[in-house]
Amino acid sequence: MANRANRHVVEAILDDKVEDGDVYYLIKWSGYSNRRNSWVISEDLDADFLLPQYLQNKSNKFFEDFVDQDEINEKEEFFEKSLETINEVKGKIEEIENRLSAKTKGKDLRGVKQLINKNVQTGQEIQLLEDRLNEISKKVNKMNEKKHFAVPELIEKVEELVVRFNSLHEPLERMRAELDESMGWHQLAFDVDVELQWIGEKKLIVECPQLGHSLTEVQQLVKRHEQLIYELDCHQPLVTELLNKGRKLANTDGINKHSCHQEIDAKCLELSNSWKNLMEISINRRNLLNKAHSREQLLFELSEAENWLSEKNKQIETREGAISEGH
Repeated sequence: MANRANRHVVEAILDDKVEDGDVYYLIKWSGYSNRRNSWVISEDLDADFLLPQYLQNKSNKFFEDFVDQDEINEKEEFFEKSLETINEVKGKIEEIENRLSAKTKGKDLRGVKQLINKNVQTGQEIQLLEDRLNEISKKVNKMNEKKHFAVPELIEKVEELVVRFNSLHEPLERMRAELDESMGWHQLAFDVDVELQWIGEKKLIVECPQLGHSLTEVQQLVKRHEQLIYELDCHQPLVTELLNKGRKLANTDGINKHSCHQEIDAKCLELSNSWKNLMEISINRRNLLNKAHSREQLLFELSEAENWLSEKNKQIETREGAISEGH
């Protein structure tokens, strides 16, 4: 130690301690960082001017002016990185706030599904933000234990972010509920449109004006129509179920109506009227086909009778001719 004290110039005395009855001083060497600070026994210390000054200023912690520059740089770097992270989180929160303030609920089933997926992604982003906030909060609190000069400012900024972050949950859940409600309406509208298209296709068949020009044609048309009637009877429960679903959706809990209850009621009425119309014209066509069948059946029987009479007449004429020739 004595050789080292003689080789280097003492810049400052930072601390002292007593070990085994000997006094040691923590020396800051001129031209070296604090990593090279070392303890020197008082007997080897060559600091006639600095030692009295150190002892004089010890009460007001004069040696604190020689804080490790590396530590200062570390604290400044921590502040800058923390501030950068806080600003990033703040920007993300503002982005999510704007997203959650949007009033759109989707114009169709596809649009609503896309918005629901985005809402799920937003929830995941909020979860990640919570993790980042917790992480930065822990780091700031840990640095606060080291009496970082800028920690109060960082704590204030983090607390502001926490308040804004917590305010995201309510609009997120509200938007989720609104989208679920919108999803119910657009899913119903889609299902009803599918049924209306199906009804329209069957209506084109039922409205066919052709009634047949012979008994065989009429019988074929009657058979096809009976198959259609059977198909309609099998389809009836699906229409009824969809109408019940729509009425239930319009009156969600029996008290509060769906925000689109008027559109739902109108859509259900459209389906109900279209179905009733299809059933009416199918019954009407059955009656027309039955009449056509009766007519063609009668004509067929008359034709058969005429043919029979014609055949009998020919037979009678043949007999009479034979008798005449015999006489």
